[in-house]
Amino acid sequence: DYYLFACNTFDGNSAVIQSVLYKWDGFQFRQELLVTTKAGIDCKAFAVDGITYLAVMQCSDGVSYATDSVIYRLLE
Repeated sequence: DYYLFACNTFDGNSAVIQSVLYKWDGFQFRQELLVTTKAGIDCKAFAVDGITYLAVMQCSDGVSYATDSVIYRLLE
């Protein structure tokens, strides 16, 4: 399977917005999942023991820069 993650930073109003995980269906990427991010600036997918994870680096919730980054486990 092929995935694409669009890590969104700011929509003009807020840094707390939806980023999108897309999955390739053989013809095009289709929206698979919405993930709330806080000024997401980068992401990295990796696998451990056959399980895929997505690390999302976040930098601000619009108020503070003390924002945690997160790691998601992708269920296939």
